[in-house]
Amino acid sequence: MKKEYSLRSENDFKLLFTKGRRLDTRLFRTVVKRNNLAHSRFAFVVSRSIEKRAVLRNQAKRRAKEWVWRHQEFFPEPVDVALVLKREAIASPKKTFYEELRKTFAQGQGS
Repeated sequence: MKKEYSLRSENDFKLLFTKGRRLDTRLFRTVVKRNNLAHSRFAFVVSRSIEKRAVLRNQAKRRAKEWVWRHQEFFPEPVDVALVLKREAIASPKKTFYEELRKTFAQGQGS
């Protein structure tokens, strides 16, 4: 994923977490807010307290990034999205992980 599609600045994170709409599921907490850019930006967060091993944290983030990249149709309007992975997301099988992502973003589209 190109850097321009990554949510990076501290101010952007603060704005997203204070003004964004939250959606909690079994595996993820999602925070979404419209942006004024021509494209969406994403942040994938896995806390060290959720999983000590960096390999597993990074693997889960790569899984989520790949899904988002392949399913751009869920983001027709430019938004900032923070996807915070919960402990259950790290241990879940790929099929469950991807299905929960699909449900999460489909649910977010409808509201």
